[in-house]
Amino acid sequence: MQVNFKNDAPAQSFFYH
Repeated sequence: MQVNFKNDAPAQSFFYH
């Protein structure tokens, strides 16, 4: 799973792993 919408958000740090 590779999400590329906000590589700046620390909250989504676990999202795009």
